[in-house]
Amino acid sequence: MAITLHTEPVETLPEQTDLVEGRYRDEFQLAVDKDVQTLKTATAKAGWPDPDPRRRFHRYVVGADDKGALKAVIRRAGTLLKVEPQFYKDAKTEAGHIVVKFHVARKVDKDGKPVEDDTLDKDGKPKPAAK
Repeated sequence: MAITLHTEPVETLPEQTDLVEGRYRDEFQLAVDKDVQTLKTATAKAGWPDPDPRRRFHRYVVGADDKGALKAVIRRAGTLLKVEPQFYKDAKTEAGHIVVKFHVARKVDKDGKPVEDDTLDKDGKPKPAAK
């Protein structure tokens, strides 16, 4: 996608003084956050194995028009939970709906090391819940 930048004199630009507030997490986003957290925990308990399309994945079935928005919600949950959603190729149901299937991997920094995650121990296993 090409982006065209325009040059306009600074004096003609409108004044911008209000910062954008953080994005609200609606009920749907919270539900997806919970699904991704469950998948993260199961994958971490298993030792972060390589992807297996038969195990440790989650999927949603949506209309074709909602596929991109759903993947954005899943990625947003991954950012919050410090995991990287990895998507399988989309499939189409007989009714014409799209199956979005994914698993999660540990998020890594630019050096390929796992990012710091206070919900995991040094071995990448889930820490026990605080009592």
